[in-house]
Amino acid sequence: MRPFILTILMVLATLPNWVHAQAGVAIFSINEKFVPELGITDETTLHLHAGRGEYVGFQIAISGSGSVPAPAITSTALQVQAYEQYFFPIQDTKRLAYSPAYIHASQIADGLRAMGDTLTQNADGYFAVWVDVFVPSETAPGEYSVEVSVNGVNRSIPVTVYDVTLMPSGAMTVMIPLSDGFTLDFYSAMMGVDKSAYHDAVNQLLADHLLVSGSLNGTPRKTESGWDFSDFTAQINAIPVGMQFHTPIPFDEATGKYYINTPAGIPYVLTDWNDPVFTAELEKFFTDLHAYLASLGRLEDALVYPNDESFWVADEPDNNGPQGHEHLARWTAIIQRAGLRVTASRVLPVAWAPDWTDPNLLTNDSHVHIDYFDAAPILFADWARMPGRSTSVYLNQYGDLIDLSAAIHRGLIWHAYGRNVKNITGYAELEWVDESFGLYDPYTNPQAVESVFGYGVGALIYPDPSPSTRIKFLREGVEDARLLQQYSDTFGADLGRELARCLTPQEIAYSQPDPALWETVHTALLQSISSGVLIDPASTCLPAPTYAETRMLVDFDGQPGEWEYSDVNATDVSSPFGTGNAMQMEFLSANGENSAFWWFGNTDWSGYSVIQLDVSNESDYFTALDVALGDDDSNYLLLRGDSNLIPPRTQMTLTIPLMLFPDDETFNFSKATYLDLNVGVEITRRNGNGEVNTYNTGDRTLIIDNIRLAR
Repeated sequence: MRPFILTILMVLATLPNWVHAQAGVAIFSINEKFVPELGITDETTLHLHAGRGEYVGFQIAISGSGSVPAPAITSTALQVQAYEQYFFPIQDTKRLAYSPAYIHASQIADGLRAMGDTLTQNADGYFAVWVDVFVPSETAPGEYSVEVSVNGVNRSIPVTVYDVTLMPSGAMTVMIPLSDGFTLDFYSAMMGVDKSAYHDAVNQLLADHLLVSGSLNGTPRKTESGWDFSDFTAQINAIPVGMQFHTPIPFDEATGKYYINTPAGIPYVLTDWNDPVFTAELEKFFTDLHAYLASLGRLEDALVYPNDESFWVADEPDNNGPQGHEHLARWTAIIQRAGLRVTASRVLPVAWAPDWTDPNLLTNDSHVHIDYFDAAPILFADWARMPGRSTSVYLNQYGDLIDLSAAIHRGLIWHAYGRNVKNITGYAELEWVDESFGLYDPYTNPQAVESVFGYGVGALIYPDPSPSTRIKFLREGVEDARLLQQYSDTFGADLGRELARCLTPQEIAYSQPDPALWETVHTALLQSISSGVLIDPASTCLPAPTYAETRMLVDFDGQPGEWEYSDVNATDVSSPFGTGNAMQMEFLSANGENSAFWWFGNTDWSGYSVIQLDVSNESDYFTALDVALGDDDSNYLLLRGDSNLIPPRTQMTLTIPLMLFPDDETFNFSKATYLDLNVGVEITRRNGNGEVNTYNTGDRTLIIDNIRLAR
């Protein structure tokens, strides 16, 4: 039987006219963010559901002016903590993500600060409060409540506690590294506190939200008997078994020096693979690290993320081109000889291009953007089946952007869990930066914050340090994963994974989950585990997206229209997608436009939701296909640039939403005139020295057929 749906408050698109103070109070669930543009209503039905040892939460929105008294929030059996929500101004809407859930808002209640006697963070006549409710492990199953009194309004929020105890587990790791020599120095100095103590406070804030710090606080020390890693023991032991973590490394990012000394006793500052003393000391470091982790029983959870003075090592080594991959391979060889596993960002299970390093020599954990994973789940599954291999994905873009819905943040964890990904890692979680990447305080100077990072691509923590609402959503997702694991442990292996997968049937980029979805299924999991009755997939799972109507634009069987090719060899071939012909397009590596341009004249595309292309990638490498449109008014629209990925040696139907972002709103789909296909055959990167370089990635050959619209 399908569990009841938690009613969500924020449904109004226009602001009502408040006639008295009591009408300006609303209580709503954690499935949405409070955006003033949506307004509030006081007609609220909220019922919380939790297991023992679990957090649940809700928000209170209040309309008013000046300041209002802080809410009184109490419970006789449950622990409550309230925060005042800071309204972060959205100054710029950039294309940091391509989800249909993208929010157009001028400000969003995001930062959480200690609540005083009155609420003073005002945003156009609104106040907001976040309430954490924790169910102690000794709580008996039954019905409880949280009492709220605010601005003359009294509410009782029912909380059902189930006979389920949520235990620490390794069902999902959300790992958040820190930049030691950059953010820690800046924000600890800004707050006037000791850097080590500030680092501890940030790490504790992450741990309090069931996240793992990717930057353990401490120093490895060389002794006469070997390397001493005791600074890290308590921190590692506090991480539940099965949750992954980054190990200590022999390089100190803050000082730019190695912990390893030359024969003269001077710390190394440069990586020299030709220095036998240096390489021997590295071997000793990682051999001793292996023994230390084995003594803690944590070898399987440990990932080495190497770094040195060259800046880009495990962190997106393609910034240094083929040489960056070669450099990482030297690190990986030493680390793997010591019996440890390496993780590296943006390193795929296949090479980037001809003559680039074999990925088998680069990493054990292929850490990639979710767009890559979603484009080739079978490829990544095959990679992860090999002994000692795993796949992890970035949090950034879909998991921590302020201006994406809460359902996306929480849903990313369901999406990953359902595809056997157990590690999600985000970066720069404290880096609120301006357009020059200088660090800023987002509270005192929010207008200076650039949306590259400061709108949430990593900036999960405010520099007090204090949490964001997005950390709360991620904590909910980690708890969901633990319940899914417990569901599998109760009823049979992989049932939790199957449930998560059937609730996330399409790529995360195209997902727009119902805000109530995760809370609904979370409740169903609690009911199922406590009652011993399986969840009925037929009443829970979401269908894969389908399109009722299609309109063929060109199938290359007759007159294909006016195609023009620049740096592309085009050939008619038999279609691999059925009978008839297709067009084979070889995008050449010579510097040029690499464009296949189709002029079809003024045509009405309005009302269609996607464009679809049947594509066969004939190369051994990932290919990014840019699809752009033009209209009769000379407007240009790029659809998900650099994100339409076709895996190597793969045939697929590429489906791209016909979406408009704020700076595209003049584009007129009723007067579409041309289609432009472009494949990049080179990448441009800024290396560790700040130099911008272009690296050739070789020809790409695609067979394209059946270009069509659908809705």
